[in-house]
Amino acid sequence: MAKILDPQPGQSVYAPCVCSAGLLIKIQLYFKEKYKNKKVSDLKFYGQEILHFSFAMAKMNIFIHDMDAEIALGDTMNHPAFKKEDGSLMKFDLVATNPMWNQDFPQYVYENDPFRLSSFIICRLGMDTAHKYFPKRKRKSSSNFRHRKRVKGKWSRRK
Repeated sequence: MAKILDPQPGQSVYAPCVCSAGLLIKIQLYFKEKYKNKKVSDLKFYGQEILHFSFAMAKMNIFIHDMDAEIALGDTMNHPAFKKEDGSLMKFDLVATNPMWNQDFPQYVYENDPFRLSSFIICRLGMDTAHKYFPKRKRKSSSNFRHRKRVKGKWSRRK
């Protein structure tokens, strides 16, 4: 994804579902490698996460990687954190995200979306294609999370 986005010096990068900031870190690493011997303006990162645990991980990862980033805790869909003074949404040069798989918003959230966030998916992909690529997934319970461990870079269930 970082290579596809190909961030340029001084650009802003937004992750509306930042999780642990892994995608932002990959973009930063790609950018640093691409411009390693050149003096260029750094990227500015923004992200929002609804889950407290993931938010804490994102803040820690941003700190460890010494990135210029603002990470907000909250519901991106219903309460986006990055807005202008007039209440409209901030605009960013690049948006990098995975779909919000852990969220199961009721239909009225999409129908009454004051910021028209959901329309970006539908307008860009078309309604049929959007449903194909963004199927509803069941939430994973937090108890499920505790019974998983990382083995060779993949999450697996403990037996």
